[in-house]
Amino acid sequence: FNKLGLIELKVFQALNNLTELFLQYNSLTKLPSKLFINSGKLITIRLNNNRLNYLEKDTFLGTENSLRLLDLRKNYLKSIESYH
Repeated sequence: FNKLGLIELKVFQALNNLTELFLQYNSLTKLPSKLFINSGKLITIRLNNNRLNYLEKDTFLGTENSLRLLDLRKNYLKSIESYH
């Protein structure tokens, strides 16, 4: 497993055919706003077992028509704001 603590905003910008993303078992504490804006084909995002304590309301903007599985188990989230 990795120990990623930070993900830069533009890291997925050129990966617009990405369908699965596995980032579980890292040390992520937050994700940038609009991180997945160009990721309209993402079906699965696994972020379980990190240290996420807050998510921007538009973090997953761009995946609303494709995302089928979002795994946020075992993080420090208390609530998640809707972006609608």
